[in-house]
Amino acid sequence: MRGLADHSAPQLAHTAVTRLLCTRTVPSRNYLSFASEATRLHSGVSTVAAVAQEAPSDSAGARQAGTPSTSAPQTLKEEVRQDRIEVCDKLITVFSAKSPDEWRKLIAASKQWPLLCDSVFQRIEQRALDEPDKDSKAALRKMGRRLRSVHEELAEYNSLIELFLGAPDFEWETLVATRRPALTQAFFTHLQQVIRLTSDVNQRQDLVTVGSRLAALRDAYDQVSEDKDAVEAARASFAELLQAESLEDADKRIDEMAASGRLDPALMLTMAKAYATAKETDVTKEEVKDIMVHLWLQAKKSFARQQPPEVRILKHLLSLEDPAERRAGVASAFEPGPAVSQWAKGDTDYLSTTPPQLLKTIDAILAAYDTSRGSDTMAGQAGSLMNPLVIERMRALQGVIRSEFT
Repeated sequence: MRGLADHSAPQLAHTAVTRLLCTRTVPSRNYLSFASEATRLHSGVSTVAAVAQEAPSDSAGARQAGTPSTSAPQTLKEEVRQDRIEVCDKLITVFSAKSPDEWRKLIAASKQWPLLCDSVFQRIEQRALDEPDKDSKAALRKMGRRLRSVHEELAEYNSLIELFLGAPDFEWETLVATRRPALTQAFFTHLQQVIRLTSDVNQRQDLVTVGSRLAALRDAYDQVSEDKDAVEAARASFAELLQAESLEDADKRIDEMAASGRLDPALMLTMAKAYATAKETDVTKEEVKDIMVHLWLQAKKSFARQQPPEVRILKHLLSLEDPAERRAGVASAFEPGPAVSQWAKGDTDYLSTTPPQLLKTIDAILAAYDTSRGSDTMAGQAGSLMNPLVIERMRALQGVIRSEFT
């Protein structure tokens, strides 16, 4: 009975193709985008030539040894086509010997896969058509379907990463609200793999930031969505907000909701979904979209002011690059400033706290990070994606407060 292994190449070829799949070069500008069609053609040919040189076929070896070729001269186009078929067969051999989980790692690590995937899929189908044995034919087609599914899944994940990399900060909550089904454990596993494979420090930092923010927003979304009563109350509050006669009236109502505690995470989630729906549909008028943007930004501003002072102070301290500035910032955070009773435009927000309160906040965050980081759960993945620089600065602040202010 003929099987998938009947088409295997020598061990040297297998090793060469595996190295080909595991080679990844991260482009400097768009490190998740696939190559253009022109690059696809050029890179595909050069890759095939490189593999052919490293793992020559028997006929090529005979020609190198000086044995005359009995076949008719081929055109360059025919030679390239034949070389590509040989490479596809070798790749099929590699994939047939590995599990779908290993496919994900190979594809994520490969620069060449986007250039060769269409040819591989076509070759699998052609081999299935030519295969006389029913079991081998079925095995080829099953592998082709599963491989294409993995390929499309990872392409979707890459597109999602690109989407968040290019999105402004104020749209992240709305994107999470509409893309939540795609933010699965498999997505974060793929993102971790991409981070590990990215050599550029700045690009790696961007990806780590995307991962940590997405994990936090996803968890917050899930927690709010589980509280059905809060979601229902938020819908009523949002409907009330939409009854405002003007934007000024709407802003006033948002401030009143914030003061009364009604501007809660459930209402923010409801507004995020409404904004996302208005933004992504072609039916909604531009005027309505502008109103939704205004309401969303105003709500975010008011909601941010509801955060505990320790959280807001910590965010500020972590944003400071200079350790000396962070040290001075810690000292000033423990000095009470004048109270501000109204949030008029241009007012300065004076915040202060005590060393025990700020230390308690830092300890809680670091404890959650250390507890979750080693687990295989989605929370563990979130911990592993947290910005290492932020964690390092937080531990330094923890040490400063303990040694100098307690």
